[in-house]
Amino acid sequence: MLQSAPTTITTLNVVTRRVLTQNKERALVSHICSVWESVINGYHLIPLIS
Repeated sequence: MLQSAPTTITTLNVVTRRVLTQNKERALVSHICSVWESVINGYHLIPLIS
C-alpha cells in the first residue's frame, strides 16, 4: 500500500492539472465567444448610433 500511495497521489495531481487546464481553456473559449458576440452586436449597433 505504501508503495502505491505516491503513484496514486501523482495520478491525482495529473488528473487535477488536466481538469484545471481544461476548465481554463473552456473559460477562455467562452470568454472569446462572448467578446465576439459583443463585437458583432456592437457592429449591428454602429449604424443605429451613427
